Amino acid sequence: MDLSKKPHLIETSEGKYLKASEMPENFNATVTIANADIDLFTGEDGSETEKLILNFKGKDKGLVLNKTNTNQLIAAYGEETDAWHNKKCVLTTKYYPKFSTSGFVLTPIKDEDPDDDIPF
Repeated sequence: MDLSKKPHLIETSEGKYLKASEMPENFNATVTIANADIDLFTGEDGSETEKLILNFKGKDKGLVLNKTNTNQLIAAYGEETDAWHNKKCVLTTKYYPKFSTSGFVLTPIKDEDPDDDIPF
């Protein structure tokens, strides 16, 4: 792949949220979390559902979080979404042949400096 022609995160899709299906195969980017919000989505049957949205610094579009990505963030950074601010993650796409669709995989990057002082 010619990296000079690699689409930048978010430039490829229209709309308010990122879509894995519109990203190049094996997309991979390091992003910094700006904040997490709740947004209301209306289903085809008219029902409304609240979903957690992750916004990234310097990017116009948010990522609608699924359970797996939400659980990854909670395991790495805790349940309080305010604590996720300024944390870095790797955002990649993965194709799921069973479902014939692509999805996002969000991998938190742990802080390199441990909180505990080493006693020596």
